[in-house]
Amino acid sequence: MSKYTLYFTNVTSTAVEVEADDLDSALELAYNRLPGSICAQCSGWGESWDRDEGEWEFDETAHYVDDIEVRS
Repeated sequence: MSKYTLYFTNVTSTAVEVEADDLDSALELAYNRLPGSICAQCSGWGESWDRDEGEWEFDETAHYVDDIEVRS
């Protein structure tokens, strides 16, 4: 019998609200407030599977400034 390693992908997203003078400053503040890594149990430690959520990436399609949507 053969051993298979199969890869699956899911998407995690979050929103962070900050006060800043411009988008670059807002991004810097938001990146510093993002959730950290997942716990050992959620990562699959000691299991036959593991999970890596990767790095957070800014979604440039739209954001809000003073509750007004800004689209790229």
